[in-house]
Amino acid sequence: MSERRQGPRGLVVGVQALVSIGVVVLLLHQDDLSKVGRALAESSLSWLAVALVSKTASLTLFQVRLWVSLMPENRRPLPPIVKLGYAAALVNTVLPIRSGDLFAIVLLKTEQRVPVGGALSAVALTSLLEALVFGVFLVGVLVSGATQFEVLIGTARTAWATRAVGLLALGCLVVGGALVLLARRLAERPEPGEGTPPLLDGLRGAIIAAGRHLQHPRLAAANLALAGAQVALLVLTCWCLLPAVGADPELSVLAVSAILALTSLASVALPPSMAAGPAAVAVLVLGFFGVDETRALAFAALTWVVNVVPVALIGAAPLWGRVGLVGRTVLEEGD
Repeated sequence: MSERRQGPRGLVVGVQALVSIGVVVLLLHQDDLSKVGRALAESSLSWLAVALVSKTASLTLFQVRLWVSLMPENRRPLPPIVKLGYAAALVNTVLPIRSGDLFAIVLLKTEQRVPVGGALSAVALTSLLEALVFGVFLVGVLVSGATQFEVLIGTARTAWATRAVGLLALGCLVVGGALVLLARRLAERPEPGEGTPPLLDGLRGAIIAAGRHLQHPRLAAANLALAGAQVALLVLTCWCLLPAVGADPELSVLAVSAILALTSLASVALPPSMAAGPAAVAVLVLGFFGVDETRALAFAALTWVVNVVPVALIGAAPLWGRVGLVGRTVLEEGD
Protein backbone atom coordinates (compact mmCIF):
# COMPACT_ATOMS: atom_id res chain seq x y z
CA MET A 1 0.00 0.00 0.00
CA SER A 2 2.73 2.47 0.97
CA GLU A 3 4.71 1.64 -2.19
CA ARG A 4 1.66 2.46 -4.26
CA ARG A 5 1.27 5.79 -2.50
CA GLN A 6 4.95 6.65 -2.71
CA GLY A 7 4.88 6.47 -6.52
CA PRO A 8 3.00 9.73 -7.22
CA ARG A 9 4.91 11.58 -4.50
CA GLY A 10 8.26 10.38 -5.86
CA LEU A 11 7.19 11.34 -9.38
CA VAL A 12 6.22 14.86 -8.24
CA VAL A 13 9.54 15.39 -6.47
CA GLY A 14 11.39 14.05 -9.52
CA VAL A 15 9.55 16.42 -11.84
CA GLN A 16 10.25 19.33 -9.49
CA ALA A 17 13.94 18.47 -9.44
CA LEU A 18 14.07 18.28 -13.24
CA VAL A 19 12.22 21.60 -13.60
CA SER A 20 14.55 23.24 -11.08
CA ILE A 21 17.66 21.95 -12.86
CA GLY A 22 16.24 23.04 -16.21
CA VAL A 23 15.50 26.58 -15.01
CA VAL A 24 18.95 26.98 -13.44
CA VAL A 25 20.71 25.65 -16.55
CA LEU A 26 18.66 27.98 -18.76
CA LEU A 27 19.51 31.00 -16.62
CA LEU A 28 23.20 30.12 -16.53
CA HIS A 29 23.20 29.48 -20.28
CA GLN A 30 22.10 33.08 -20.81
CA ASP A 31 25.17 34.36 -18.98
CA ASP A 32 28.85 33.52 -18.76
CA LEU A 33 29.29 31.03 -15.93
CA SER A 34 32.84 32.26 -15.29
CA LYS A 35 31.51 35.79 -14.69
CA VAL A 36 29.05 34.48 -12.11
CA GLY A 37 31.89 32.54 -10.46
CA ARG A 38 34.05 35.68 -10.30
CA ALA A 39 31.16 37.67 -8.83
CA LEU A 40 30.75 35.04 -6.13
CA ALA A 41 34.49 34.93 -5.45
CA GLU A 42 34.54 38.71 -5.04
CA SER A 43 31.43 38.83 -2.84
CA SER A 44 31.71 40.25 0.66
CA LEU A 45 31.97 37.60 3.36
CA SER A 46 31.14 40.21 6.00
CA TRP A 47 27.75 41.00 4.45
CA LEU A 48 27.12 37.28 3.93
CA ALA A 49 27.87 36.63 7.61
CA VAL A 50 25.41 39.34 8.66
CA ALA A 51 22.77 37.79 6.40
CA LEU A 52 23.35 34.33 7.89
CA VAL A 53 23.05 35.63 11.46
CA SER A 54 19.93 37.61 10.57
CA LYS A 55 18.33 34.59 8.88
CA THR A 56 19.07 32.39 11.90
CA ALA A 57 17.53 34.96 14.26
CA SER A 58 14.46 35.24 12.04
CA LEU A 59 14.09 31.46 11.95
CA THR A 60 14.25 31.30 15.74
CA LEU A 61 11.74 34.11 16.16
CA PHE A 62 9.29 32.20 13.97
CA GLN A 63 9.47 29.21 16.32
CA VAL A 64 9.03 31.47 19.36
CA ARG A 65 5.93 32.88 17.69
CA LEU A 66 4.63 29.34 17.14
CA TRP A 67 4.96 28.87 20.91
CA VAL A 68 3.11 32.13 21.58
CA SER A 69 0.37 31.16 19.10
CA LEU A 70 -0.42 28.07 21.17
CA MET A 71 -1.56 30.25 24.07
CA PRO A 72 -3.77 30.65 26.01
CA GLU A 73 -5.47 27.32 25.24
CA ASN A 74 -2.40 25.11 24.87
CA ARG A 75 0.49 26.59 26.82
CA ARG A 76 3.61 24.41 26.59
CA PRO A 77 7.32 24.77 27.53
CA LEU A 78 9.29 26.84 25.03
CA PRO A 79 12.37 24.62 24.26
CA PRO A 80 10.51 21.58 22.82
CA ILE A 81 8.31 23.83 20.67
CA VAL A 82 11.37 25.59 19.23
CA LYS A 83 13.08 22.24 18.52
CA LEU A 84 10.12 20.71 16.71
CA GLY A 85 9.69 24.00 14.87
CA TYR A 86 13.28 23.76 13.60
CA ALA A 87 12.57 20.22 12.37
CA ALA A 88 9.42 21.38 10.57
CA ALA A 89 11.32 24.31 9.04
CA LEU A 90 13.85 21.91 7.53
CA VAL A 91 11.02 19.82 6.08
CA ASN A 92 9.56 22.99 4.54
CA THR A 93 12.96 23.76 3.03
CA VAL A 94 13.33 20.34 1.43
CA LEU A 95 9.74 19.45 0.48
CA PRO A 96 7.17 21.50 -1.48
CA ILE A 97 3.58 22.54 -0.72
CA ARG A 98 4.49 23.67 2.81
CA SER A 99 4.80 20.05 3.97
CA GLY A 100 6.60 21.25 7.08
CA ASP A 101 3.45 22.97 8.31
CA LEU A 102 1.59 19.66 8.30
CA PHE A 103 4.59 18.04 9.97
CA ALA A 104 4.53 20.70 12.72
CA ILE A 105 0.86 19.94 13.38
CA VAL A 106 1.64 16.23 13.64
CA LEU A 107 4.55 16.87 16.04
CA LEU A 108 2.49 19.17 18.24
CA LYS A 109 -0.20 16.51 18.48
CA THR A 110 2.00 13.45 18.99
CA GLU A 111 4.82 14.89 21.09
CA GLN A 112 3.19 17.76 22.99
CA ARG A 113 -0.34 16.33 23.22
CA VAL A 114 -1.81 19.48 21.69
CA PRO A 115 -5.29 18.87 20.23
CA VAL A 116 -5.42 18.88 16.44
CA GLY A 117 -7.47 22.07 16.47
CA GLY A 118 -4.99 23.85 18.72
CA ALA A 119 -2.01 22.73 16.60
CA LEU A 120 -3.73 23.79 13.37
CA SER A 121 -4.63 27.15 14.92
CA ALA A 122 -1.06 27.83 16.09
CA VAL A 123 0.52 27.02 12.72
CA ALA A 124 -2.08 29.05 10.80
CA LEU A 125 -1.90 32.07 13.14
CA THR A 126 1.88 32.17 12.97
CA SER A 127 1.77 32.47 9.17
CA LEU A 128 -1.32 34.71 9.03
CA LEU A 129 0.10 37.38 11.33
CA GLU A 130 3.42 37.31 9.50
CA ALA A 131 1.59 37.88 6.21
CA LEU A 132 -0.35 40.76 7.78
CA VAL A 133 2.78 42.49 9.07
CA PHE A 134 4.65 41.97 5.80
CA GLY A 135 1.69 43.36 3.84
CA VAL A 136 1.55 46.49 6.01
CA PHE A 137 5.32 46.89 5.67
CA LEU A 138 5.13 46.56 1.90
CA VAL A 139 2.35 49.16 1.69
CA GLY A 140 4.53 51.52 3.71
CA VAL A 141 7.46 50.96 1.35
CA LEU A 142 5.28 51.55 -1.71
CA VAL A 143 3.80 54.75 -0.28
CA SER A 144 7.10 56.18 0.98
CA GLY A 145 8.84 55.49 -2.34
CA ALA A 146 5.87 56.27 -4.56
CA THR A 147 7.57 59.16 -6.39
CA GLN A 148 10.61 57.11 -7.38
CA PHE A 149 8.53 54.03 -8.10
CA GLU A 150 6.25 55.98 -10.44
CA VAL A 151 9.31 56.81 -12.55
CA LEU A 152 10.03 53.10 -12.93
CA ILE A 153 6.59 51.69 -13.74
CA GLY A 154 4.24 54.65 -13.98
CA THR A 155 1.61 56.20 -11.73
CA ALA A 156 -1.21 53.79 -12.61
CA ARG A 157 0.81 50.64 -11.91
CA THR A 158 2.17 52.08 -8.67
CA ALA A 159 -1.36 52.84 -7.49
CA TRP A 160 -2.52 49.36 -8.51
CA ALA A 161 0.34 47.67 -6.64
CA THR A 162 -0.36 49.72 -3.51
CA ARG A 163 -4.07 48.87 -3.63
CA ALA A 164 -3.40 45.17 -4.25
CA VAL A 165 -1.01 44.81 -1.32
CA GLY A 166 -3.29 46.93 0.86
CA LEU A 167 -6.23 44.65 0.06
CA LEU A 168 -4.19 41.58 0.96
CA ALA A 169 -3.28 43.11 4.32
CA LEU A 170 -6.90 44.11 4.84
CA GLY A 171 -7.93 40.55 3.99
CA CYS A 172 -5.72 39.25 6.82
CA LEU A 173 -7.44 41.67 9.21
CA VAL A 174 -10.87 40.56 8.02
CA VAL A 175 -9.94 36.90 8.49
CA GLY A 176 -8.74 37.68 12.02
CA GLY A 177 -11.97 39.51 12.88
CA ALA A 178 -14.07 36.73 11.41
CA LEU A 179 -12.18 34.16 13.48
CA VAL A 180 -12.92 36.09 16.68
CA LEU A 181 -16.64 36.36 15.92
CA LEU A 182 -16.95 32.77 14.77
CA ALA A 183 -15.02 31.52 17.79
CA ARG A 184 -17.45 33.24 20.13
CA ARG A 185 -20.44 31.67 18.42
CA LEU A 186 -18.94 28.19 18.35
CA ALA A 187 -17.93 28.40 22.00
CA GLU A 188 -21.54 29.19 22.96
CA ARG A 189 -22.84 26.06 21.25
CA PRO A 190 -22.66 22.59 22.82
CA GLU A 191 -19.70 20.43 21.85
CA PRO A 192 -20.37 18.04 18.92
CA GLY A 193 -21.16 14.42 19.64
CA GLU A 194 -19.01 11.36 19.11
CA GLY A 195 -20.22 10.90 15.53
CA THR A 196 -18.71 14.20 14.36
CA PRO A 197 -16.05 13.72 11.63
CA PRO A 198 -12.53 14.37 13.01
CA LEU A 199 -11.88 17.00 10.33
CA LEU A 200 -14.89 19.10 11.35
CA ASP A 201 -14.06 18.69 15.02
CA GLY A 202 -10.47 19.80 14.36
CA LEU A 203 -11.60 22.84 12.38
CA ARG A 204 -13.99 23.80 15.17
CA GLY A 205 -11.21 23.53 17.73
CA ALA A 206 -8.85 25.53 15.51
CA ILE A 207 -11.32 28.39 15.08
CA ILE A 208 -12.04 28.55 18.81
CA ALA A 209 -8.33 28.46 19.73
CA ALA A 210 -7.43 31.12 17.14
CA GLY A 211 -10.29 33.36 18.22
CA ARG A 212 -9.32 33.15 21.89
CA HIS A 213 -5.71 33.96 21.05
CA LEU A 214 -6.71 37.03 19.05
CA GLN A 215 -9.08 38.14 21.82
CA HIS A 216 -6.22 38.12 24.32
CA PRO A 217 -4.70 41.63 24.00
CA ARG A 218 -1.26 40.86 25.39
CA LEU A 219 -0.80 37.64 23.45
CA ALA A 220 -1.99 39.15 20.17
CA ALA A 221 0.18 42.24 20.67
CA ALA A 222 3.23 40.12 21.54
CA ASN A 223 2.68 37.94 18.47
CA LEU A 224 2.38 40.97 16.21
CA ALA A 225 5.45 42.62 17.72
CA LEU A 226 7.50 39.46 17.25
CA ALA A 227 6.15 39.17 13.70
CA GLY A 228 7.34 42.73 13.05
CA ALA A 229 10.82 41.87 14.30
CA GLN A 230 10.83 38.68 12.23
CA VAL A 231 9.83 40.50 9.04
CA ALA A 232 12.48 43.16 9.68
CA LEU A 233 15.12 40.44 10.02
CA LEU A 234 13.93 38.74 6.81
CA VAL A 235 14.18 42.02 4.89
CA LEU A 236 17.61 42.70 6.41
CA THR A 237 18.76 39.20 5.42
CA CYS A 238 17.80 39.70 1.80
CA TRP A 239 19.05 43.31 1.66
CA CYS A 240 22.52 42.35 2.96
CA LEU A 241 23.07 40.16 -0.08
CA LEU A 242 22.87 43.19 -2.41
CA PRO A 243 26.06 44.87 -1.17
CA ALA A 244 27.54 41.38 -0.78
CA VAL A 245 27.54 41.01 -4.59
CA GLY A 246 28.16 44.70 -5.28
CA ALA A 247 24.62 45.51 -6.40
CA ASP A 248 23.07 48.88 -5.55
CA PRO A 249 19.63 49.16 -7.17
CA GLU A 250 17.27 52.07 -6.67
CA LEU A 251 14.56 51.40 -4.08
CA SER A 252 16.58 48.46 -2.74
CA VAL A 253 14.14 47.80 0.12
CA LEU A 254 11.27 47.52 -2.34
CA ALA A 255 13.36 45.23 -4.54
CA VAL A 256 14.14 42.80 -1.73
CA SER A 257 10.52 42.95 -0.53
CA ALA A 258 9.36 41.90 -4.00
CA ILE A 259 11.96 39.11 -4.01
CA LEU A 260 10.76 37.85 -0.62
CA ALA A 261 7.10 37.89 -1.69
CA LEU A 262 7.65 36.13 -5.02
CA THR A 263 10.11 33.61 -3.57
CA SER A 264 7.55 32.70 -0.92
CA LEU A 265 4.96 32.05 -3.64
CA ALA A 266 7.45 30.05 -5.70
CA SER A 267 8.30 27.85 -2.70
CA VAL A 268 4.80 26.35 -2.83
CA ALA A 269 5.75 24.58 -6.06
CA LEU A 270 9.55 24.44 -5.72
CA PRO A 271 10.99 24.24 -2.19
CA PRO A 272 13.90 26.57 -1.29
CA SER A 273 16.37 23.67 -1.45
CA MET A 274 15.77 23.63 -5.22
CA ALA A 275 17.46 26.76 -6.49
CA ALA A 276 15.20 27.46 -9.48
CA GLY A 277 12.66 29.61 -7.61
CA PRO A 278 15.12 32.05 -6.00
CA ALA A 279 17.23 32.20 -9.19
CA ALA A 280 14.32 33.04 -11.49
CA VAL A 281 12.88 35.57 -9.03
CA ALA A 282 16.25 37.27 -8.50
CA VAL A 283 16.91 37.64 -12.24
CA LEU A 284 13.37 38.91 -12.88
CA VAL A 285 13.14 41.42 -10.03
CA LEU A 286 16.72 42.67 -9.92
CA GLY A 287 16.78 42.97 -13.70
CA PHE A 288 13.72 45.18 -13.45
CA PHE A 289 15.59 47.37 -10.95
CA GLY A 290 18.62 47.69 -13.21
CA VAL A 291 20.94 44.99 -11.82
CA ASP A 292 22.85 43.00 -14.47
CA GLU A 293 22.16 39.28 -14.80
CA THR A 294 25.61 38.23 -13.56
CA ARG A 295 25.15 39.93 -10.20
CA ALA A 296 21.54 38.78 -10.06
CA LEU A 297 22.64 35.14 -10.43
CA ALA A 298 25.36 35.65 -7.82
CA PHE A 299 22.68 37.12 -5.54
CA ALA A 300 20.50 34.06 -6.19
CA ALA A 301 23.35 31.71 -5.27
CA LEU A 302 23.94 33.51 -1.98
CA THR A 303 20.18 33.51 -1.35
CA TRP A 304 20.20 29.73 -1.65
CA VAL A 305 23.07 29.52 0.85
CA VAL A 306 21.29 31.79 3.33
CA ASN A 307 17.92 30.02 2.95
CA VAL A 308 19.29 26.48 3.24
CA VAL A 309 22.46 26.42 5.36
CA PRO A 310 21.14 27.85 8.67
CA VAL A 311 17.98 25.75 8.72
CA ALA A 312 19.94 22.65 7.68
CA LEU A 313 22.47 23.11 10.49
CA ILE A 314 19.88 23.93 13.14
CA GLY A 315 17.14 21.58 11.98
CA ALA A 316 19.19 18.46 11.23
CA ALA A 317 19.52 17.28 14.83
CA PRO A 318 15.85 17.83 15.79
CA LEU A 319 14.74 16.13 12.57
CA TRP A 320 17.10 13.16 12.83
CA GLY A 321 14.97 11.09 15.18
CA ARG A 322 11.77 11.98 13.36
CA VAL A 323 12.66 10.93 9.80
CA GLY A 324 10.20 8.05 9.81
CA LEU A 325 7.44 10.35 10.97
CA VAL A 326 8.21 12.71 8.09
CA GLY A 327 7.65 9.88 5.63
CA ARG A 328 4.33 8.93 7.18
CA THR A 329 3.22 12.55 7.28
CA VAL A 330 4.04 13.08 3.60
CA LEU A 331 2.17 9.90 2.66
CA GLU A 332 -0.89 11.01 4.62
CA GLU A 333 -0.73 14.41 2.92
CA GLY A 334 -0.79 12.70 -0.46
CA ASP A 335 -4.01 10.78 0.31
